[in-house]
Amino acid sequence: MAENDSQGLPQMGQEVAQMVIDYAKQETVEPIKGLGRYLGFGLGGSILIGFGMVFMAVGLLRLLQFEIGWFARSSWQSTFPYFIVAVGLIAVMGAAAYGITRKD
Repeated sequence: MAENDSQGLPQMGQEVAQMVIDYAKQETVEPIKGLGRYLGFGLGGSILIGFGMVFMAVGLLRLLQFEIGWFARSSWQSTFPYFIVAVGLIAVMGAAAYGITRKD
């Protein structure tokens, strides 16, 4: 009987070691995989939103420069549309920063 107990102890030690390894994988590797997917979607979304904002800013700038006649007839022709677009972009960035830092 003593021989059986001595062989069972290393087997129990291996089982405990395997349980510890499985638990460590469950608690570390799997959440990291989920975090990677979350970060990937966040990075992709931020890149797409960035491109969209650039295209919208250029479109607004061209609208102000070429379609609205007041700017073409004034001495502000080259400066004021850029100023309006810059203020608009700063307002969007401020709203985004406020939304990110706001506490629920």
